[in-house]
Amino acid sequence: MRYRRVWIAVVCVLLVSTAFAQVAKRRPVSQGPRALGLVEIDSNGSGRLVPVLIMVDGKFYDASIYKADPVPMALQPGTVYEAVKSGVPQGLFTVTNPLPQKGWLGLGSWRTNAQIAAEKEKAETLNHAVARVAGVVDRAAMAPRTQSKDNSLRSAWAAERP
Repeated sequence: MRYRRVWIAVVCVLLVSTAFAQVAKRRPVSQGPRALGLVEIDSNGSGRLVPVLIMVDGKFYDASIYKADPVPMALQPGTVYEAVKSGVPQGLFTVTNPLPQKGWLGLGSWRTNAQIAAEKEKAETLNHAVARVAGVVDRAAMAPRTQSKDNSLRSAWAAERP
């Protein structure tokens, strides 16, 4: 009888702790604006975005009319959308020009993940090259001068003085 009570108490403690752990792992609801749209890409790298919906403070709104003063919030120039296909990121679409055509469209530029990686690699290579050149210049400035150069500089300076 005594073992049965201990066993029930242990099971109850485990169930309560498991339930508490599940409640504690809830993620907070995103409050920031999140937009969803359809991206259509041309072969030349430009494209257009059709805004579908926007979530603000946990509520969903029609993205083509939400805060349209004079342009909808989802189509403000400079807004960047991450394009996803089957859950895998494909690239970034940046809105450059919103147009009112049978609703609103956002014209913009498209960059694939490969293009973004190539640009990042090029920037890192350039940064390393600049750092290497700057290191050479710094080392040349910090290098001690030889005695003959110092003497020639002193004599040239003395000759210029009246």
